[in-house]
Amino acid sequence: MFTLQECSDALDYVTPDMKAFARMMVDKTEGDSFEDDPEDHGGATKCGISLRYALDQGLLFDLNGDGVVDVEDIKLITPEIATVVFLFDFFYRVGINKLPIALQEETFDEAVNTGQEYAIKLAQKTVNELLPPSAAKIDADGDIGGLTVTAAHLAEATAGSAKLVNTFCGLREQHYRDIVAHNPSQAKYLDGWVARAEKFRLAA
Repeated sequence: MFTLQECSDALDYVTPDMKAFARMMVDKTEGDSFEDDPEDHGGATKCGISLRYALDQGLLFDLNGDGVVDVEDIKLITPEIATVVFLFDFFYRVGINKLPIALQEETFDEAVNTGQEYAIKLAQKTVNELLPPSAAKIDADGDIGGLTVTAAHLAEATAGSAKLVNTFCGLREQHYRDIVAHNPSQAKYLDGWVARAEKFRLAA
C-alpha cells in the first residue's frame, strides 16, 4: 500500500517529458468521464482508475472519507490524482523508468491498460525476440531487475528503437485478439485497444 504523498514525492524522479505523457494519457486516452460498464471486468472507472484497482489499494481511494472504497469514491477521482498515481505505481515503482527510453512510454501505457506485471512480461518477451542469438534469454517474470535492464538495452542496440517498439506493438495487439477469442463479450473494445497500441508504432 502507498499514500498519495508518496506518489507525489516520487514525481521528483520522473522526467518532465514523462509527466507530460502521463497527463496526456489520462486526458486523451483514458478520459475523465465516469463509466460503469457491467461487462468491464475492472468495474466502475474514471480517469483510467477502476474500482477493482482502487479496492486493492486499501483506503488510498477513500476520497469521501466514509471509511470504505466504493463507486462514490471513483466518481471523485480527478485527472490530477490519476496522473500522480499512474506515474508512481505504474511507471516509477515497477522500474519502467530503467528500460530504454524508446520503450518506456508504451510499456507504461500497457501497464495502465492491462496491469503492471503483464506489461513488463510483454516487454520482456519483446526483448527476447530481439536479442542476438549469442545472448541468453531473460525470464518473462514481470519483474524489472538488472538482467532485464541489460537485455533490453542490448536488444535496442541490436535491432534498433523502431523494431523494439513495433515488436511490442505487435505483441500487444495479439494479446488483445486473444482476449476476444477467449471472451467474445470483449470484442467491442478490440478496435480501441488496437488503436491504442498502434499510436506508438514507429517508421522503420
